[in-house]
Amino acid sequence: MSSKQSSRWLHVTLVTVAAAMTVQAQNLVTNGDFENSTNGPDKQADLNTQATGWTSTLVPESPYWASVGMGSYSFLMSSASASAPSRTDGNGTMNLWTAANGGVNNALAANSPSGGNFWMTDAGWNTGKLEQTISGLVPGDTYTLTFYSAGAQQQGFYGDTATRWGVSLGSSPTQYTSWINVSSQGSSAWTAQTMTFTAPDHTAVLSFLAEGTPGNLPPMALLDGVSLTAVPEPSTYAAVAGGLLVLVGISRRRKAN
Repeated sequence: MSSKQSSRWLHVTLVTVAAAMTVQAQNLVTNGDFENSTNGPDKQADLNTQATGWTSTLVPESPYWASVGMGSYSFLMSSASASAPSRTDGNGTMNLWTAANGGVNNALAANSPSGGNFWMTDAGWNTGKLEQTISGLVPGDTYTLTFYSAGAQQQGFYGDTATRWGVSLGSSPTQYTSWINVSSQGSSAWTAQTMTFTAPDHTAVLSFLAEGTPGNLPPMALLDGVSLTAVPEPSTYAAVAGGLLVLVGISRRRKAN
């Protein structure tokens, strides 16, 4: 095989392997950045809008709030400075503390790292479990989950708070982020989170449930940029590395000649 043919063969091989890695790295989560919704952002989820591809369930189940159709105290927000209706009758709004309304210790950027909308829930009262059924999984394979999280406090309340997210994939054990501490009338910066899960089946429910303390202040947990991707097999990395070594060898022989 001539050097020209070898180079062409190597090029085709590397393109094929790169394509395989791209497929493996495909995000399996629908609407992980919460840009799509049934009725737009800056509204209370379950009542006035819902993030496309996701479901939100009131946890723990409250007979009274369920009977009046209150749903969870969760919101789809367009920015940290936006306000949203907080009751089914449309009276009242929900705002976060910001520098514009007297908030202090505000580290939260107006827009999340992935831009656009983000999900927010009260982590201490009428919390909503956010879920999505993920398909296309390979049982026993490893998947990497990445997302951004932050903490904030609802305007009109005072006192230090803390939040964290508990995350599970199907029957896999729940994994938790570190606690995010928020000073009174403040908010935290967005933090990148990474977790690894083993797929229990071909389909599994990806679940996010916020925890917060103290529950009456209230602690607000924020979420955005959710992505679940397959971890490439070691053989894939080896093929790429081998191809690059061959390419380097061909290049060096050409220079020597």
